Amino acid sequence: MFDTFLRAARASRNRQLTWNCIKQAAIPLISEATPRAIVLISPHIPWDRLMDRGDLVERWATAASAVPYTEEVGQSVADMLLQIASVDELVPSIPVDVWSWLTKRPPLPPICLGRYVGTHSRVIKVVRALKDTEVLTSYFLLIWSEWNEP
Repeated sequence: MFDTFLRAARASRNRQLTWNCIKQAAIPLISEATPRAIVLISPHIPWDRLMDRGDLVERWATAASAVPYTEEVGQSVADMLLQIASVDELVPSIPVDVWSWLTKRPPLPPICLGRYVGTHSRVIKVVRALKDTEVLTSYFLLIWSEWNEP
């Protein structure tokens, strides 16, 4: 079931349509999911339609810290981290150590919400406020990769 959900989410260009079709099955699946499943599926869920987002951010961060790094996991964590950082009310829920995932510099796909919202000025301010040069450098390299226009 999880693989089907993930394939549909990745293939769709319309997140809302995908979510409307699969949300009945997805919500119970997410609540029982493994840490790896939570990390991989999180970027594809429209968080603006969920309740208790702060709790979900904490659950996501716990899952991210429990999953070994692979390029696929790194992409999901970076994508989701940038999405969360673009929502002012969720920023305090992000544990500082999660930002270190950016230093692994996973390549983001050309079309992902994290890449889009992660370039907003409020996200830049959040990353700069960390006062971590390595994270800041990695952040800029990630969002200014070959897929983005300067």
